[in-house]
Amino acid sequence: MIYAINIFCEPTTPASSIAARFTKQVISEGHGVYRLFFYGDGVSNLLQRENPLASIWSELITQHNIDAVACVSSLNARHPGADSAQPETLIPNISVSGLGQYIDSLLQADRVINFGG
Repeated sequence: MIYAINIFCEPTTPASSIAARFTKQVISEGHGVYRLFFYGDGVSNLLQRENPLASIWSELITQHNIDAVACVSSLNARHPGADSAQPETLIPNISVSGLGQYIDSLLQADRVINFGG
């Protein structure tokens, strides 16, 4: 089973930590994660500073080579400059792209799971 996992909530909410645990569980059961898509307040999960889940997401994305995308519009609205002027503010291995990547994951995955929103 291939999952697309979408995170729409801030890292301080229970839904964000549940999303991280769910992603770990999916992988541990032998399923695939097509893409993690962070949208709206969810892009804050990808900031290195002041983020309790940054190291967890970073480890998951890096160790399992997961395609992780931050929505460019959400990132610019909530954290101006994080995508270009200050890329070091994001955890490693994050792509910054648009909603086309979101639509692509909806079409490619067997299951789509949304957290927050």
